Amino acid sequence: LLVTNVTDLSAEEIVKRYKALADIERGFRVLKSEIEIAPVFHRLPERIKAHASLCFMALILYRVMRARLKLAGPRILTVTGDAVLNTADLLGLGNLHVTGTTADNVGNVTTGGTQTYDGAVTLGTDATFTGTTGTYTGGIVGGGNDLTLNFSGLTVVSGGTFSGVKNFATGNGGTTQLSGTITTTGTQTYNDDVVLSGDTVAAAGVNLVRFAGTLDGAAAGAQSLTVNGAGGAQFDGVVGGTSLSSVAVTGPTALNTTAVTTSGTQTYSG
Repeated sequence: LLVTNVTDLSAEEIVKRYKALADIERGFRVLKSEIEIAPVFHRLPERIKAHASLCFMALILYRVMRARLKLAGPRILTVTGDAVLNTADLLGLGNLHVTGTTADNVGNVTTGGTQTYDGAVTLGTDATFTGTTGTYTGGIVGGGNDLTLNFSGLTVVSGGTFSGVKNFATGNGGTTQLSGTITTTGTQTYNDDVVLSGDTVAAAGVNLVRFAGTLDGAAAGAQSLTVNGAGGAQFDGVVGGTSLSSVAVTGPTALNTTAVTTSGTQTYSG
């Protein structure tokens, strides 16, 4: 419900103006962050006005480039080397590929297409990555922050060291492919289906590791799952539609499913 004292605009125009507030607020954020309108280190009024004018001219150029890039359609950005992400507004970017390390200082990174990170991704704040396909093969350094991977297609987390993340979650209706050791200080919640491409260890300490969808191996009887920690595991979907080689859980286990299939052992220690 929108309430206004403006009487000469249609309901459609009022809603349009209201939705434009987010764009205006984005402009203020850009002025404060990338353009750095403040603090002002000038004393004379003329120089202060000149500083502000240059900053607003930069904002106009930014908005023009943003609008033109959106009209031109998705763009592909490949960073050969290391990258530092200081803005989540990637100007209608389609695909993003970083061959080196990535420092994410903004949290939310959204693209219309794929995101591929060959090197380690270091989080400077709580982060949500959104797109169609996400590939993380160089490890993730969490710095005590939460991480959410929201990809509608395939999410690949394999290789490198996955550590320092607090709460880790996946979702958005895709499939998550795991291998190696996934270590968190908080919970692990896999809201989409999971496929193990290699032996996988999920370690969450005293916190729960939850598989809300199905859990399969990439090849029958070839991949194992170990859940380490007192928090235990919860399985809400069929486990081993494509059978795992083994399953081991050191904490308590909640089996909210009709089947757990392995070619080898199943060990529930909790």
